[in-house]
Order: sequence, then C-alpha cells, then structure tokens
Amino acid sequence: MERILDINLYVHIGAGFATLIFFWIQIFSRKGSPLHVFSGRLFMLAGFMVAGAAATSVILRGHGAYQQGITIFSDPDGFQAAAVLFYISVMVSVFLWAGAVLARYHHRTDDLPLPGLLLRAVIAIAATAAFAAYVFILKPALWPALAGAFALGLNACWDQVKLLFRRGADPKRRLAEHVTNMFGAGLAFHVAFILLGSERFIDIWQWGATPPIVLVGVVILIGIVSEKRIRRSILRGPAASQ
Repeated sequence: MERILDINLYVHIGAGFATLIFFWIQIFSRKGSPLHVFSGRLFMLAGFMVAGAAATSVILRGHGAYQQGITIFSDPDGFQAAAVLFYISVMVSVFLWAGAVLARYHHRTDDLPLPGLLLRAVIAIAATAAFAAYVFILKPALWPALAGAFALGLNACWDQVKLLFRRGADPKRRLAEHVTNMFGAGLAFHVAFILLGSERFIDIWQWGATPPIVLVGVVILIGIVSEKRIRRSILRGPAASQ
C-alpha cells in the first residue's frame, strides 16, 4: 500500500508541474495553432490527474492516517488552524472583490457583468472552508483543505468540455467563454500550487503565511482584470480595448 501511495504522490506532484507548464505554453503560443490547442488539452488532462491523485490519496489513506484520538475540541492547534483558514479565505475574498472593482472601474461602466470565474472562485472558497472544517473536526490535516481550489479548476475545465459541444453558439461568445474557462482553471491551479509549495518551506498554518497569500491574491487580481479586458475586447471588437 505504501508503494502505491508513493507512486500516487509522484503522479500528483508531476502532474501539478505539468499543469502549470502546459498552461503557460498555451498562453504564449499562437492562439488557434496546433501547439495552443494541444497544450490546452494536456493542461486539462494534467489538471484532472492532479485532482484524481489527490482524491485517490484521501480514499486510500482514509481519515485514520490523521486521526489519532485528537480532535479540534481537544487540540488548541486545531483552533489556530481553523482561524488561519478563515484568514486565508478573507484575504482571497478581498483580492477577488478588488479585482472585480478594478475591472469595473477600468472600463467605466456599471453594467459590466462579473466574469464567471468570480462565481466559481466564491464557490471554491466556500468549498475549501467546508471541507477543511470537516477535516479539522477529525484532526487537522493540511493539504486536503485546498480541495476548493481544485474544485474551481475542475469546474472551469468541465465547462470548457461542455463548450466544445455547443456548436450553435455565437463564435464571439464561445471564444469569450473559452477565455473565462481557461483563466478560471489556470487561476485555480496557480493558487493551489503556490499554497502547497509554500507549505513545503514554511508553516503555512501560522500567521507567517501572509506573503504567499498576498502573492496568491496578486495572481488572482491580475488574472481577473486580464480576463475581463480580453473578454470585453472579444465581445465588443478592437475598439473596446482602447
């Protein structure tokens, strides 16, 4: 069993790096080119592998690996972990809202709809908090609390899969939705990657986690503003981006 878990861990980590590599290949490659399309598909596949490996680890290990007769009610560290998780959620929420406000202000319009990835991000934060609370009641476990970020990415990837079958939709709106989906998926995995990577070097559940959280917030903010600018340019034509 330990050998299987080790292999699963290697798949999880390797697919995580592959996800980010393929994401940036499709960003810098010529849009619509074979490289762009192929790297985008590999990005989605690697993303599903990351989440699948994470879920497999939880299923194979079960909660027995974390539960040692200590619960959040008898372990003070559990309360601190829950408090820091709430702090992280608030920080991410603030950056999400700041991104939305900047997007509206930049285009100087009140009727600019919020991008779909904002709704997904809110759902992801709620999923993270709910899942982490469930785990903390048993025993504080670290990385599974980031399940919400993976949920965000998988939701965006699944929306992209559904978009492939909507042949009758307006081409501009299809392209705009494609941009939103891929931005949403990319942001999700960047958030998870930064937080998980930080956890390897610092105690992410202490208040010293602020730097990586701020970095995550900046990534989200830039992503939201960029996505809105590109989406608006697609829907309204070149003049709208000026």
